[in-house]
Amino acid sequence: MYIGVNSSIVMYHDGVAFDTYMRKGGQYFLFARGGTIGEVIRQRFVDNGVRVLYVRAQDKGAYDLHAETVFPEMLQDARLPLRERSRLLHAYSIEIGMDLFRPNGLLALDAEHRARVEKLMDGTYAYLSRARGAFEGISKLMYHNNTTYNHCVNVALYTISLLVRLGYSRTICRHAGAGATLHDIGKIKVPRKILDKPGRLTDAEREIINKHPDDGLIVSRAMELEAMSRDCVIFHHEKLDGSGYPGGVRSIPEHVRVVTVADIFDALTSDRPYSKCMTTFEAMKIVWMEAEAGKLDRDICKEFIKMLTQNGVSV
Repeated sequence: MYIGVNSSIVMYHDGVAFDTYMRKGGQYFLFARGGTIGEVIRQRFVDNGVRVLYVRAQDKGAYDLHAETVFPEMLQDARLPLRERSRLLHAYSIEIGMDLFRPNGLLALDAEHRARVEKLMDGTYAYLSRARGAFEGISKLMYHNNTTYNHCVNVALYTISLLVRLGYSRTICRHAGAGATLHDIGKIKVPRKILDKPGRLTDAEREIINKHPDDGLIVSRAMELEAMSRDCVIFHHEKLDGSGYPGGVRSIPEHVRVVTVADIFDALTSDRPYSKCMTTFEAMKIVWMEAEAGKLDRDICKEFIKMLTQNGVSV
């Protein structure tokens, strides 16, 4: 079994501890043996027009360790254009999201996965807080579909971007970002036929969906998530007027309020089985109406909308 990996991360350093493969016509061919990459290998990469590299499943752990070392270094490498670094951040975030939400992944998630997500959040915070124009670049790369992992990546990027804008510390951004990345992790337990149902859900199906914060809390404990991260998992559907679920609580931590706004906005601007996506402008109107009704934090909604409009997010 072969797994696709980020080719930019593989090619950045001369030394890698795993073999890499390229795919042509449904077949996998050795691209480079573990060891030194060098200019000959890099030229082969260019000559073959390779876009994605692959590793064997048994080498995925070695690649992950390599990526954790290389990724933050690349994000801060001023020699790389901002656009390329933004693409790296988005692509690597999606890669980690796919690992977390892959089928049957629920049983395997543990503290090592949590540490990997937190390292990603640290790199994301450093990039968004230091590189001018970083959020604008990343926002242009976001796409909106019905996959849970893609939605969670978008919510995490929106969340950290807004928290940076509001002046929050790296530690808070790390834990809130991890919570945002994992806020829907409980949906792994929801059958695909319910998640992908094109029509209206029955009451029984809605009850199953609405259990995902509680199911996510179980996963959070297995991953040894920090309390701030767990709050995002269990409270992201709660509303300030008590109309949310699963507990109908009104006292919601501020970092969770940010995740909730990002979650609602990204859901509204994504195609879902039962509805077409809204435009950015339409979604912002809904978010603001929710704030006016006392369900969402007005100040956070105001800053979120400002962040989108000031960074050229399409309306």
